[in-house]
Amino acid sequence: MKVIFVSCDPGGTNCLIPIYMQLCDTYSCSYYSKGPSVHLLFEKGISFRQLHSSESIDNEEYEIKKVIQTEEPDLIITGTSSDDFVERLTWRIAREKGIKTICILDAWCGYIVRFSDYTMLSHHKFTKDDITILPDYIVVPDDSAKNELLELGVESKRIEAAGHPYLEFLRQNYDQIESESIEKYKCNIGAGNRKIILYASDNLSQYSENGIPPWGFDERSTFDMLEKSVLMTCNSYYDYFLIIRPHPKEDRNYWNARLKNAQLPIEAVVDSDSSSIIEIMSSDLVVGSFTMLLNEALIAGKKVISIQINSKKKESFYAADKGLLLPCYTEEDLERNMKSYFMDLDFGTRRLRFQNNAIKNICGIVKRELEKKA
Repeated sequence: MKVIFVSCDPGGTNCLIPIYMQLCDTYSCSYYSKGPSVHLLFEKGISFRQLHSSESIDNEEYEIKKVIQTEEPDLIITGTSSDDFVERLTWRIAREKGIKTICILDAWCGYIVRFSDYTMLSHHKFTKDDITILPDYIVVPDDSAKNELLELGVESKRIEAAGHPYLEFLRQNYDQIESESIEKYKCNIGAGNRKIILYASDNLSQYSENGIPPWGFDERSTFDMLEKSVLMTCNSYYDYFLIIRPHPKEDRNYWNARLKNAQLPIEAVVDSDSSSIIEIMSSDLVVGSFTMLLNEALIAGKKVISIQINSKKKESFYAADKGLLLPCYTEEDLERNMKSYFMDLDFGTRRLRFQNNAIKNICGIVKRELEKKA
């Protein structure tokens, strides 16, 4: 039996990788990739074929039709993307060919855009009526995600609450990171034995309209707030070290230039080359807005701060919704949390726990659908 995988955005790709690795031992599997996912697959040593990036939907549709015609798959597994149509076009073309599709959701937010005729870059005001493109099955992390999709009008028969394969993969890998690897990484970046603060960029500025971000803040203004709070609250500059991790879709040159003009009292570097796993495990505090990396850090039991100062609209953020942390909506919130951090006091972060056996559950769904074809 033949299965092909298709993804573009890094979140969806991260979810597909452990499933691909598991199924390759049983089925004939091929991976088709484009955009930010290319780097992730190359990094993991996974063989793939690169799809061309095109501004023309017609060209992209033609290429996907050609792939499906050549491969003649029995099943297609995809990620989801908010700024690219490759997965959505794949579902539509596969349905025309009578081929079942399964997509794996990597987050607890942004549902509508992933199943619509729009992208986040279109600045469209989304409603549930925009959900017009669906695969045969949507794998979601848990019942809360399933309930949200049900409220948006997605049929129950399409939704499988099977777990989050990437978070499960991370937890397994966190357990394998040895202290010697952390010490080596900290030495290589110049941190030595200092405590590391990891800033995870969200790349929200790409969605700004006329220079105004729809959320009221972006990764740049958020970093400005972090810089200011460190200046105000850090009581021992020589004990800390800052790492900026750019988003996979982001140009690190901005952050290199930003650091040159920074007023940070602690030493800082930009690191987009190292594994996020070693960065998280080496860190004492992880800061961002609502990037998935914050959830990843909570799994590792790290202290986490979500900065959403000047927020115009409340974005659903899983860790906050589950009471695992309280976002900083004001400068006073951030100053209080950073002061607590530097004084080594608890400020309410809780470890993220989630549904077990995601990889096994999803592979079971794949087996079930392929047995129907046999």
